[in-house]
Amino acid sequence: MNENLFTINVKVAERSYPIRVEKEDEEDMRKAADLLDDTVSKFKKKYPAGETDSKISLIDHLIMAGTQIAFQYKRLEAQKDIDVLELKNLANILNSDEN
Repeated sequence: MNENLFTINVKVAERSYPIRVEKEDEEDMRKAADLLDDTVSKFKKKYPAGETDSKISLIDHLIMAGTQIAFQYKRLEAQKDIDVLELKNLANILNSDEN
């Protein structure tokens, strides 16, 4: 077992979850849990569970929140790739100007 890990408790959707993390990852893990909790809360307000015509549950809210966060991550990842490509193109232009 990794001796660098310790347990923190994070709260998502009004439930507490123990998670084992390395010390240097604690702050990011807490921020990630806060982001998930905030996103779940937004979906719970937008799509309340228990309405007569609704069959939405906490699991649905968690899935919607996870999907939204994953989408944002993939969009940022794609943007990063574009930025790296633009920097490489700029470097190539600058290098060709020097020759």
